[in-house]
Amino acid sequence: MRKHLTFLSVLLVFTSSVLAAPPQQSAPTPDIEGRVEETMNSGGYTYLRLKTASGDVWAAVSQTTVKVGSTATVVSPMLMQDFESKTLKKKFSRIFFGSLGGSGGAAKPSMPPQMGFMKQGAQQPHGTATPALKLSEIKVEKAKGTSSKTVAEVYAQKASLKGKEITIRGKVTKASFAIMGKNWLHLSDGSGKLEDKNYDLTISTAARAQVGEVILVKGILSTDKDIGAGYFYPVLLEDAKIEK
Repeated sequence: MRKHLTFLSVLLVFTSSVLAAPPQQSAPTPDIEGRVEETMNSGGYTYLRLKTASGDVWAAVSQTTVKVGSTATVVSPMLMQDFESKTLKKKFSRIFFGSLGGSGGAAKPSMPPQMGFMKQGAQQPHGTATPALKLSEIKVEKAKGTSSKTVAEVYAQKASLKGKEITIRGKVTKASFAIMGKNWLHLSDGSGKLEDKNYDLTISTAARAQVGEVILVKGILSTDKDIGAGYFYPVLLEDAKIEK
């Protein structure tokens, strides 16, 4: 009986110490540095094959100019496995998406970007938003149906549309994948004006689309959305479903 009590006491002490121990957090993926062996641009991204100390690694950053033979550093890399680029018609078993730093070129953050506005007092890390395609060249017919809107109408009617499902057809001008667990697309349909900042609609989705594609999307409209890290969206179509 005494042996059993002693065993239970030891077990309780051990269990208590385990429960009291703070959970260990997984370490973030370290930055990737290597010599640029190959580079290609597609779909708003620059794909890099880097020769690192541990072997060749594929990485993707926001589209920029990187010279073969230079040294590049990919910061805050996020691993994606079995990623297929439709524009490149190439499948990567492993590829890291991140931001470019170091001597390979100017740093470009890969947060869900550009039509999100920074809160007052926060620094804008990626400058003024500009569409990947010229607005004057975009002319997309408005979708049919009572819930259908143009991009400019979404901005003009955002107060009454908040929390409602809307349908919109537009051309993808920017695409960022696997950021904060979602894909982020920017749509323009030719409505709105650059100076009024009502020409671009950001959507979050689990689906994928490439820059230049015309797609039909349906989703719930959020307004004045704060997603953290200083990013603020006057309008955001969340968890959208895509029909091409």
